[in-house]
Amino acid sequence: MEAADAARVEAEARARRAAAASEASEAKTAKNRAKRAKAKAKRAAKRRRGGGGATIGEAKADEEEEEEEAEATATALD
Repeated sequence: MEAADAARVEAEARARRAAAASEASEAKTAKNRAKRAKAKAKRAAKRRRGGGGATIGEAKADEEEEEEEAEATATALD
């Protein structure tokens, strides 16, 4: 009887460890997917900037300059 109880306790412990390992694996998978998505978005942004190695700050400054020029042109045409 004690052997059966010990076997049951060991089986339950094994099941808990397996569940914890599964959860850890799923968390790691989700983290890796998030990292890949971030890298993909970064590459897409770089392609939109022309891939010339411009930093994000430089690209934003260029976009702001273009917007200001467009507004100035629109104001001048009015």
